[in-house]
Amino acid sequence: MWSTGTLIIYHLALRPPQSHVWTHALLMTIAWGFMVPAGILIARFRVGAQGLWFKMHRAVQCLGITLAVAGFAVIVAAVSNESLAHFAVSHAKIGLAIMVFGVLQPLNAFIRPHPAEGHKPFWRMLWETVHKGLGYVAVLLALYGTPLR
Repeated sequence: MWSTGTLIIYHLALRPPQSHVWTHALLMTIAWGFMVPAGILIARFRVGAQGLWFKMHRAVQCLGITLAVAGFAVIVAAVSNESLAHFAVSHAKIGLAIMVFGVLQPLNAFIRPHPAEGHKPFWRMLWETVHKGLGYVAVLLALYGTPLR
């Protein structure tokens, strides 16, 4: 993963300027390494007072996804400026999938069925399964895809 002080994410012929790589790496590490997992844990363990956990989860996830979008934009712009091929390496392909999953998460909140009194209807259980599943997959892919070239 480290070689002569540089992060090996791209092959030498495909590497954008180092400052952009470091900015991308920093933003994505904060987003997918800390913020998004923290938001998942807040929701999973219902951290906070009644109802507060959801507000905390939403705020932390929004910040995490905002940082991830910024990190994605930085590296896409750097690759464009260098006239390199987009998504030519495994890290970039997995990163694109992670970003699609991540951006879908807040969008699917608009279709979230509200629970009924005393029980969860089928559509709410299905929505929760998809929402949680996409979140877990995105974080696991981020952990897997980070050291890839």
